[in-house]
Amino acid sequence: MSNVSTFDKEVSGLINKDRQRDYGHPADHFLHSSDIKRALRAAFKGDERYLHALEMIADKMVRLCNSPEHLDSWIDIAGYARTAVMVMDHSDAVAGLPAKPTEYIATTDNRDVWSK
Repeated sequence: MSNVSTFDKEVSGLINKDRQRDYGHPADHFLHSSDIKRALRAAFKGDERYLHALEMIADKMVRLCNSPEHLDSWIDIAGYARTAVMVMDHSDAVAGLPAKPTEYIATTDNRDVWSK
């Protein structure tokens, strides 16, 4: 029995053909995702925790290249962006800095306004 067959027997139901249809073959997905992550690592200058959030977003971006109308991936991107902002708030709190505004409000006169 091949390694893949043994593995599939153990985890059947966790990975299925629907995922491959939605996201493409894992070999292609991993290659494209690692290309983006390599570029991010080369250019990134900041806290590694934010780089991790960007790498997670990159993975979702690759999925969307194969299935651009897959709503869950768009939602995941928003979630990873939000967790990066949560890290900002946590870092500020640990450093004793005051909380930053958390809600963006677009006004009718095109001013940018932040509200707590």
